[in-house]
Amino acid sequence: MSEAPPGLRRARVTDHPALVECVRRWWGDSRTPQEARELSLLLPRLFLECFSGTSLVVADDTGVQAFLVGFHSADDPDEAYVHFVGVDPRLRGRGLARALYTTFCAEAAAAGRRVVRAITSPGNAGSIAFHRAMGFTVEQGDQDLDGLPVHRDHDGPGQDRVTFRKHLTPGAAGRPFLAHPLGGGAELRPLEPWQAAEFAAYVERTRGSLQPWIPWAYTITDEASARAFLRQYAERQAADTGRIYGLYVGGAMRGGVLYRAFDAAQGVCEIGVWLSPEARGQGLITRASRVLIDWALRERGMVRVEWRCDPRNEASVAAARRIGFTCEGTLRKSFQVNGEHRDVQVWAITAG
Repeated sequence: MSEAPPGLRRARVTDHPALVECVRRWWGDSRTPQEARELSLLLPRLFLECFSGTSLVVADDTGVQAFLVGFHSADDPDEAYVHFVGVDPRLRGRGLARALYTTFCAEAAAAGRRVVRAITSPGNAGSIAFHRAMGFTVEQGDQDLDGLPVHRDHDGPGQDRVTFRKHLTPGAAGRPFLAHPLGGGAELRPLEPWQAAEFAAYVERTRGSLQPWIPWAYTITDEASARAFLRQYAERQAADTGRIYGLYVGGAMRGGVLYRAFDAAQGVCEIGVWLSPEARGQGLITRASRVLIDWALRERGMVRVEWRCDPRNEASVAAARRIGFTCEGTLRKSFQVNGEHRDVQVWAITAG
């Protein structure tokens, strides 16, 4: 993967007004104001409400520099689709579009997608050349325009399009996108399906310390079950309902954190954690948890972050208290681990 440009991050719903303004302004030199406004209608707010987890923005203190809005198909588990890409005309030629496409394709492959698709207008020679340079092939159309396969009326009467397809290698190896340093050689990395073998080995190595408290310590028994588990979280991330991260020290997995539940509409999420015995006592869970809490409250506007644990799990209770959660009570027999119904202690941090 090419090096990520400074300011590359996930898109947010709150980016929508800025992206619409960017489209109108960036395309204003090649279109009439009315045409630029109509083009911006291809970016309804709904796309960011539903697909911010798979869309990307490059921004700095002056505003948005580039963006890519894309999604993983809900109907075809092998496909991902790039819907709209824009780069500030003043910054074109600096590799921003390439970095956005490279990141999107790498994450699609990590989530198990095998194909990325895109479209453009037949007259957009620059876009056609760019997609070909990125390894996309032009799909067969129903007519040729000067040797270029075109799909006639693809997006409606008179809206001809060129369609592209790029084949991916699912699980292609590489350093995960957007690793977050925690200090002292520790960092958070997104856990993705291509890391199934590593995650399965970690679970096997630490199963004895995980099983008293964590249900998936019983169900993840090999690479296939680890891949299925991580695939669930890749799909949750695409749907903006959950995320999972490995906690690495010196390049070795030593634990993890996740959003077990993430309800942006209600403003409520729940985080969960686990840690290898040899990594305890270093403040890793505290630091990693605060990253998730801060992102949920400050970046995503959550109003409540929950921490739930078995009240007999003394380490988890102590961590919740140390991080700053408030214990709100106990739900009796509300959680099941290996067939046993457990009490669950509910802790929370609220905004404001």
